[in-house]
Amino acid sequence: MLSLKFLKPSEGDEPPKIGLVISKKFSKRATDRNLVKRRLRAIMRGMLPRMVAGVKLVVIVSRPEVDVSFESLRHDLLELLEEAGIIYGN
Repeated sequence: MLSLKFLKPSEGDEPPKIGLVISKKFSKRATDRNLVKRRLRAIMRGMLPRMVAGVKLVVIVSRPEVDVSFESLRHDLLELLEEAGIIYGN
């Protein structure tokens, strides 16, 4: 459901920069798109302390599943970040 584009930092202790992209293909209703954005922001807020410093990433919601649960989003995002080596620890 999610895809990820990122740039790892060369040096520095800057905080991570995160962008979220949800197109109208996901849902024509802005309320549905905003719900998923709010959930993703809340998930990312909890993961910020475990992220590599200075990383720049964009999370793209690709598959139209309006009724996706918070836990499903969290699991998918955590899996992506671990595969990319952007997040560390448990």
